[in-house]
Amino acid sequence: MPVFICETCGCVENTAVSNYWSRGNGPALCSECDPEIGKWHGRFPKIPYSDDMMTDVLNPPAKKENG
Repeated sequence: MPVFICETCGCVENTAVSNYWSRGNGPALCSECDPEIGKWHGRFPKIPYSDDMMTDVLNPPAKKENG
């Protein structure tokens, strides 16, 4: 299940229930933040991305360097 981080709200979203692939180079938006859809799909809970999640995302946040 390919997932990504919404660039507007920071939640984790599935590409199958959003317009991720059809947006091309546009922003990665969850179904709720995408003006073409406008509401959360309800197939799973809307949760914010966290670095300790055990899932790979297509657009991972930049790693912060220590120091």
